[in-house]
Amino acid sequence: QSYLPTKRKPSLLHFGILEREKRGLFLSPILLLLSLSLLLLLFLHQDIYLFIPSVNRLSATSLSNYVIAVRLFYEMNNIPFNWKRISRGIPKARSIANDRAPTIEEIQKIVEYSDRRIKSIVYVMCSSGIRVGAWEWLKWKHVIPMPNGDGIAKLIVYAGESEEYFSFISPEAYNELKAYMDFRASYGEKITGESWLMRDLFRTSSVTRNQRFGLAKYPRKITEEGITKLLSRAIDEENIRGPLKEGQRRYEWKTSHGLRKFFCTRAEQVMKPLNVQILMGHNIGLIGSYLKPTEQDLLEDYKKAVNLLTINYDNNSELQEQVTELTQKSQEQTYVIQGRLAEKDKELQEL
Repeated sequence: QSYLPTKRKPSLLHFGILEREKRGLFLSPILLLLSLSLLLLLFLHQDIYLFIPSVNRLSATSLSNYVIAVRLFYEMNNIPFNWKRISRGIPKARSIANDRAPTIEEIQKIVEYSDRRIKSIVYVMCSSGIRVGAWEWLKWKHVIPMPNGDGIAKLIVYAGESEEYFSFISPEAYNELKAYMDFRASYGEKITGESWLMRDLFRTSSVTRNQRFGLAKYPRKITEEGITKLLSRAIDEENIRGPLKEGQRRYEWKTSHGLRKFFCTRAEQVMKPLNVQILMGHNIGLIGSYLKPTEQDLLEDYKKAVNLLTINYDNNSELQEQVTELTQKSQEQTYVIQGRLAEKDKELQEL
């Protein structure tokens, strides 16, 4: 199904090969690759150097991705082809996307959306930096509260896969996840370590209009596409980004990947940059063979960024307690200083 055309990704529809009425037509991977192969042959015969720039609906990056898929198909089937000529005709792509991370105010508006799941999703992604695709692996057993972690929890990402790594989530994110799991349990779902961290909607009443929702006792895992659509609906209904201007093709910040950029941007203000990259699951190159921070090292460094990764301070009781404690200590220190100054003044007067 990953080969199916979608509304958000360029597809054969952009080239006019399929009519828009046939948007729901199923294409097998082999048929799709053969169609793309035919498309490239058409490019070749119609002077690729002049034809490709006229395809203004596709970015250079998207076009390159199509070529990579077709080239792999040819290589796996031992089909000879002059790929140098194809590669030279493809426009040069941007090396870095021209976008930004969402602001904390924009994220605060996202979590005002009515769907109960939105806070858990946003808080976890903003405080851990995981990719949206990671949700398809996450189960309740992958969230592990850290001893002496001040409410921070460890998150195991892509468990059981070769890309497995771990990150952390803020106390705010853990508390919201725990509340969401308790909410599901209150409606009859049996919560175990194998329970999916994010699931489909379920009926919370017996009203007829809610019959389209599933039952709490029979959870279904929400997919990567479902998470992305949920975030898109929240952003659209809260009118955070507004419509695209004429001639504009992309928003200022990406729907799901923008939350990952938020984590990186905020965390690197106080954490070691390499530690941030490790918590994001990035390959740090040769230095990774020598730099081996322990879990405790990463946790202590992560604690420095918790305040910057907390979205709603008003809803974080633990953070409020910390602020109150620091305020009291500051007042005590002020009283001590004032007392010492008064003693000095008294000594000077006696002299």
